[in-house]
Amino acid sequence: DSSDTKGDIYEYLLAKIATSGQNGQFRTPRHIIDLMVEMTQPGPRDEICDPACGTAGFLVQAASYVQRVHRDALLDKEQREHFNESMFHGFDFDSTMLRIGSMNMLLHGIERPDIRYRDSLAES
Repeated sequence: DSSDTKGDIYEYLLAKIATSGQNGQFRTPRHIIDLMVEMTQPGPRDEICDPACGTAGFLVQAASYVQRVHRDALLDKEQREHFNESMFHGFDFDSTMLRIGSMNMLLHGIERPDIRYRDSLAES
């Protein structure tokens, strides 16, 4: 079963309070995120960046993929530290989304996600 009940509930609640489409913010549908993760096949040594992370759904799914497919690699102390401290990077220009994305990552077991302010589209 590939369902993520905590993530689904979390995003459902967000949808109830969010105003979709304001400031150019749009939620990527779950099936598109799943397809992107399956196509990129992230490995345990990779670094993954989402330049417009929003709720960090892509990063959460990438983490889930690595945990599922590379479970044995994450038993290694160095690989586990990389997974929790330096594998995932997310940027957004909305401070509320930064807090929500960070909390989503923490709820899904990423101990120190690198989620920070950056307007990736405006920077040259």
